[in-house]
Amino acid sequence: LRLQHLLRWSVLEVVLADGDGRELAVLLPQWENFEPALTAAPPPAGRPLDAFALLRRVDDAWLLESPLAGARLAFADLAALDAPLVRRALAGCGLLQAEAEAEPRATALRQWEFHDLLFHTHSRFGWHRDPYGGQFPYIGEIDPPPAERPPWPGERIALARAPEDDDEGFVSVLTRRRSERIYDEEQPITLEQFGQLLDRVARIRERLKVPVQNALGRKTEIEITRRIYPNGGASYELELYPVVDRCDGLESGMYHYDAGTHELVRLHGRTPEVEQVFAMAHTATARIAQPQIVLSIAARFARVQWKYRSICYATILRNTGALYQTLYLAATQLGLSPCGLGSGHAALFARLTGLDPTIEGTVGDFILGGRPRQT
Repeated sequence: LRLQHLLRWSVLEVVLADGDGRELAVLLPQWENFEPALTAAPPPAGRPLDAFALLRRVDDAWLLESPLAGARLAFADLAALDAPLVRRALAGCGLLQAEAEAEPRATALRQWEFHDLLFHTHSRFGWHRDPYGGQFPYIGEIDPPPAERPPWPGERIALARAPEDDDEGFVSVLTRRRSERIYDEEQPITLEQFGQLLDRVARIRERLKVPVQNALGRKTEIEITRRIYPNGGASYELELYPVVDRCDGLESGMYHYDAGTHELVRLHGRTPEVEQVFAMAHTATARIAQPQIVLSIAARFARVQWKYRSICYATILRNTGALYQTLYLAATQLGLSPCGLGSGHAALFARLTGLDPTIEGTVGDFILGGRPRQT
């Protein structure tokens, strides 16, 4: 009973060995309250792995897992996959394709894509036993990324600040918020309005240093900032890259918003790649909007990865959603036309900036225009 209890809480690992005591695989329980078991007999030789199964290299071993399986199996030699004992474990843990799924589960699984289900189960408690949450695993090994992105070189453009007074109530702004895709072309967005928007949404309000410690007792100090929109762990990993088609007072091209100095830094003029950004945004709105500004939202991934385990990308997406809503409300209050996009071209952004997409890459896109056209 004690062994069952330890297995149920994923404390023990089970070694599968042949008759000579040679290790074939190690069974690693993942789910809460899951008790690994072997089937009475090896499954038929033609029964394949589960459609969501993933085989990957981890250190010196191969790891086989599936979001539908209660345990993982680790192998030193992939030939062990064909061993009868291992086949019994694969079937017992749910790593082989089910003979038949009952409804409505069968219909649900048809609609899940592999990467979505894997991402979902790995970023929530209960379906894996990986380290989770704020672990600070790299203290003493990797320096924490700076709170502010190193500045881009180039021409800098000072931006207007938003007025302190706001006569319109929050409920009114919240009620008026819409995704606006058609603009009054006689009144495009102005540089002053754009500066006020960025001031209300993304400008750094405060800088401070905080002490942190991990489970090993390692300590250090990290930089954080305070801004208007909420952000997990105050990482503020998101960077804004405005791609401008039409803005009164600002030349067309690509810029970076320096949240520390409240300035735009010009990166490119109107290149063919910049034109492609506008075309992609137009397509993403069912070919309705002719966006005056496309905000490419990029993440400095290590700002989140240095602190968290298992929830890094999920946290970045939540932060992006919080930024979207803040942009919506601020743009609405200023009388502008906001619209969040559900798609974007990460490879195009990498080409435009020359950035390594594993270090800094786009995670969202948001379009802006001047006053909405009354329709």
